[in-house]
Amino acid sequence: MRTKEPKGPKKAKNAREAETPRPAEGSKSGVPPAPEGGRTAAAKGSPRIGLRTGLDFKARGEPLVWIMGGALALGVLMIAGFLALVLWNGVVTFYPGPVEVVTLKSGGRLAGEPFRSERFRP
Repeated sequence: MRTKEPKGPKKAKNAREAETPRPAEGSKSGVPPAPEGGRTAAAKGSPRIGLRTGLDFKARGEPLVWIMGGALALGVLMIAGFLALVLWNGVVTFYPGPVEVVTLKSGGRLAGEPFRSERFRP
C-alpha cells in the first residue's frame, strides 16, 4: 500500500538541489517555467550557457589557471636550460683544445695544451 506524500514544499537534500528551480504547480513536465519576459539565456545569444555570468573571473579560479600555466612553462624552460648547460660542458670536455708543440734546444719536442702563458725576455 502506498503512502501519500505531504502536500507542500519539499525540503532540499543538498545545496545544489536547493538552487535548482522547481516546476510550477500543476505542471506535468520537468521543465521549469520560462523567466519573465519569455526569453531564456540561450535565446538571447549568450555564449556561456550553464555558467553564472554574474560572477567575477576570480571566483571561477581563472587567475590560478594562468599562474599554474606560467609556472609550468617556467619550469620547462629551466629544465631545458639545465640540460643545455650539461650538454655544453660535456661537449667541451671531449672536444680537444689547442695543442702547442715546443722544440727544445736539445732537439726534443714537447706537445701539450697551454694552460698559462707569460712573456720571456732573455
